[in-house]
Amino acid sequence: PWSIARLRVSNQMTEIRVEDLRFDSPQVDEFLNQVMGLNLSTDQVTDLDSRTEGWAAGLQMAALSMRDRVDVDEFIQSFAGSHRFILDYLIEEVLNQQTRQVQEFLLRTSILERLSAALCDAVRLQDDSQEILVELDQTNLFIFPMDSERCWYRYHHLFAELLQNRLGNQLGGEIPLLHRRASDWFAGAGLIDEAIRHAALAGDPERIAALVEGSAMQMFIQSRIGALSKWMEMLPDDLIRSRPWLCIYHAWTLYWVGRRDRVEVYLTHAENSLNSSSLEKELLEWANLQQGEKKHIAGYIAALRAYNTLRDIPYAVAMAQRAIDLLPEGDHMLATTEITIGGAYWAEGNVEESEQAFARARSLALESGFQAIAVSATCYQGTQQVKQGHLREALATFQHAAELAKLPDGRTLLASGLAEIKIGKLHLEWNRLSEAAEYLENGVRKLDRLANIDFLVEGLTWSAELALAMGDVRAASDHLHNALRLAEVSEIDPWVDTWLNHLYLKYLIQSDRLSEAVGWVREADIDYHGEMDYLYDLHHQLLARVLLVQGMNDPSGADLAEARRLLDRLLLAAENAGWVNERIAIQVMRALAACWMEDEAQALSDLAGALDLAERDGYVRTFIDWGGWIRPILERCVEDGVRSSYAGKLITEMDRDIKIPPQPDADRSPVPRQDPPGLIEPLSARELEVLRLLRTELSVPEIADELIIAPSTVRTHIKNIYSKLDAHSRLEALRKAADLDII
Repeated sequence: PWSIARLRVSNQMTEIRVEDLRFDSPQVDEFLNQVMGLNLSTDQVTDLDSRTEGWAAGLQMAALSMRDRVDVDEFIQSFAGSHRFILDYLIEEVLNQQTRQVQEFLLRTSILERLSAALCDAVRLQDDSQEILVELDQTNLFIFPMDSERCWYRYHHLFAELLQNRLGNQLGGEIPLLHRRASDWFAGAGLIDEAIRHAALAGDPERIAALVEGSAMQMFIQSRIGALSKWMEMLPDDLIRSRPWLCIYHAWTLYWVGRRDRVEVYLTHAENSLNSSSLEKELLEWANLQQGEKKHIAGYIAALRAYNTLRDIPYAVAMAQRAIDLLPEGDHMLATTEITIGGAYWAEGNVEESEQAFARARSLALESGFQAIAVSATCYQGTQQVKQGHLREALATFQHAAELAKLPDGRTLLASGLAEIKIGKLHLEWNRLSEAAEYLENGVRKLDRLANIDFLVEGLTWSAELALAMGDVRAASDHLHNALRLAEVSEIDPWVDTWLNHLYLKYLIQSDRLSEAVGWVREADIDYHGEMDYLYDLHHQLLARVLLVQGMNDPSGADLAEARRLLDRLLLAAENAGWVNERIAIQVMRALAACWMEDEAQALSDLAGALDLAERDGYVRTFIDWGGWIRPILERCVEDGVRSSYAGKLITEMDRDIKIPPQPDADRSPVPRQDPPGLIEPLSARELEVLRLLRTELSVPEIADELIIAPSTVRTHIKNIYSKLDAHSRLEALRKAADLDII
């Protein structure tokens, strides 16, 4: 009977709402373990907290049900709105007390993960949803606002499960229709993810296909290929094959996620369909496509085929040229075609033409609004600058790539992760390990969500190299294990494969597992006398490194002489390509071989040549990673005045190269952190990530998706955060964190 709004504004009312009444995590623990005496583990308490959302009556019913049970874990996982105690309580005390109009609303909208008035109207074919939502909100009927404007709501999990069970029992035949209506509404609102989810729940693959086909290019532009790949997996294969654009988009996503042996299958389906003149209508709805669109499709087929066949350079270039001839001016795919051409020049050891092709790809991508491809093309351009030894120029290029990933609305494309790992790798070379760790951690996290197999393996590779540089062998092993596992089940670019193998051998050698490194090289079957291969990034360096280390461990054998001859050939190949980056690494190895063969003059000459090339852009790790093996030659350079200033700087870097021991917990970070005063106990790296996401409107499952961990793990982190901040709610934790200047 009162004006609630006026009382609220004038501060004459105290509101006790759901958030105030629900138990927080410490209270749930106290109730279950101390009051009810259940002796549950932290994970079990966290799971029940999540299932009941702090609802005291729900917790009490669960606790009573668990007494004397042996299968506690199984019960907690199955505890839902269909449990008999919960079911009886909610039906008798809540649902049956509502009017028929409200009951109808609750049942039919229970299919929705989030509710708005317009959406509920569309699903129910009614126009009274706004009034009902306001009524439910005012009576706190197991409904939660998801924003401050109260435009979007959601049901309590257990209440939603009750309603869904009730809906299935009473109106089961309506459920597909309700989902189709929801799908239509979300599609009209431009919320394609939810539109597709409801189409899938409606069991309507044709609708999923139409939605995917209409939004796939936008997904590529937004660098959301991981989500697009999941959508494609929802579709029956025969349905994909019946639509040429779906064949093309599926081929593209398969390439992206590393399943490249399947790419040609779908390109061939699309191509055969274009050339067919007598396919059944139901299998070829697009038989009467306009000639212009057929040409467009053929251009995409050629472009993707070029992308997927780079190991056959002449064929890839021919396909790229065909794509250029077929594609209309300003098309998105022209940028990817230039990337293929840049990769072909890379594989031929033509570094300048490669850099120029990638620059053209960036320009074309920006002209067509394809920012994600502009980011990757710019990073490839920077990689060619690294090849030429222009590290500082490359840094500016990678930073530009990171800027290109920023959208006008303030969001950042996941493709920015590629720029970040490239910047991290440069800082690693300059021995700026803290900066390298920050960029690599952020970059790998984004690339894991991006789902591009090449970028992710590269990021894990440099993360492993950073861990080795910091002496954290366990972390290096973890990163390498993840990268090697991905490389085993996916096909990755040849140069990325070579970088990974290089780090793996380096890890084995630094771990005193030389025999395993020797065995790996033998199995790799790298032909000692074979042609130098730029496509595989002069991978003969792998063999040269193992021969060199074998020789330095046993100078009396023939390994040093073999390593030296192979390094001579590698140096010539690097010089012919203009690859200064590789020349430096090769000349360092030549100096080591000469030193251990007691050819001191040649050792000094080779190292002086490497120092001369390295000094301008500040190479460090390429030298000091050789540790005690390289130090005597550096010291002799200082004594003899051979590039003594730079050699002395490298010795200084070796002296300050303090290893950071691995952290004992699973959230260990190789970067030392300064924790602010006032904390009961420092927050871990992962807890800080969770804390920052608590500032958003993300739910616990959404935070778990963001961090790619289990929801139960997120809840454990939240409980630890509350404990360390001496807080009892999300808002209190955020307020205290802000006071401590943590976020």
